Amino acid sequence: MYIKKIIKHIEKHMEAFADWTAHAFGTPWFLIVHMVWFGAWILFRVEPFPYGLLTMIVSLEAILLSGLILSATDRESERDRKVMNRDLRISRETQELLQHMHEELAQIKEYVTGEGESET
Repeated sequence: MYIKKIIKHIEKHMEAFADWTAHAFGTPWFLIVHMVWFGAWILFRVEPFPYGLLTMIVSLEAILLSGLILSATDRESERDRKVMNRDLRISRETQELLQHMHEELAQIKEYVTGEGESET
């Protein structure tokens, strides 16, 4: 039982981190910082041309970012699905209520115009 609480706590923080990274890495600043970093790496010749270390760093970063962004996207989709289902339920209830009101108004109209009193 205690382990499940710990796992749930870790998942909650990982989800928050994934949401934060998806938001932060989708900004123009993320691209600007990376362009400056790559430019400085090449300009100051941190390593020779095939840039093996830079390639490895960028590849690892891409792997981690894609996982975090997919995780954030999955949760966003789940939230959207819940909102859509709630909206659908409300629309159906509204449609039923409007149908009921329409029937009630039709009965009131018959009563007021006397169309329903043909037996008197």
